[in-house]
Amino acid sequence: MRSDLAALMVPLAGTLGVLVVLVADLVLPLAKRRWTGILTGLALAATLVLTFVAPGEGAAFDGTFVAGAWTTFVQRIVLVSALIAVVGGLDHVARTWTRRQGEYYVLLLSSVVGMLLLPGARDLVLL
Repeated sequence: MRSDLAALMVPLAGTLGVLVVLVADLVLPLAKRRWTGILTGLALAATLVLTFVAPGEGAAFDGTFVAGAWTTFVQRIVLVSALIAVVGGLDHVARTWTRRQGEYYVLLLSSVVGMLLLPGARDLVLL
């Protein structure tokens, strides 16, 4: 088994994406809030690429989280689904929730991070 960091690289990259989108939402003026959606898509795409580059096996927290082939497969499905949802909904979110676009994308990315942890959970507490 590899180190803890190698097993948690994909969920940590997703968490970094959440932080980047959150800071962008706080910093960007209202007229440029559409960029939060674009940043969300880029964060999801970068995390998806990381699933192909990063080592796909390892354990973290004394076996509470175990990364393997099944974990990577489910993480890729979740990331592709979220990426399609973000890219497909950019215009709708910009029209419908003009002032709350950042909140929408931060919540979406936060739930994606939870879904990235879910397939590797080997303990009821983490699940």
